[in-house]
Amino acid sequence: MAQWYYYNENDDKIQVTGGQLKGLAKAGVINPDTIIETEEGKKARAGKVKGLTFLEGTLSAGTGSRIKNMTETLEEQDFEQLREDFA
Repeated sequence: MAQWYYYNENDDKIQVTGGQLKGLAKAGVINPDTIIETEEGKKARAGKVKGLTFLEGTLSAGTGSRIKNMTETLEEQDFEQLREDFA
């Protein structure tokens, strides 16, 4: 099973499975602006991942500066394993 990472409010990098990532999004721990990362180190906003459902109205403080500094984005094929984990 593929491993994923997300960055919390303190910019800690936290390892999760695809299923855990989905659950965290539904619970509001991860929001559309949360930065996630693949095992290969590619980063994107969680809102770019098809299949994630977010708790309405959840935003993280400080995500704007991290997003402005991002230079890499994930391609559609980078999320194939994540979509399989959600099936």
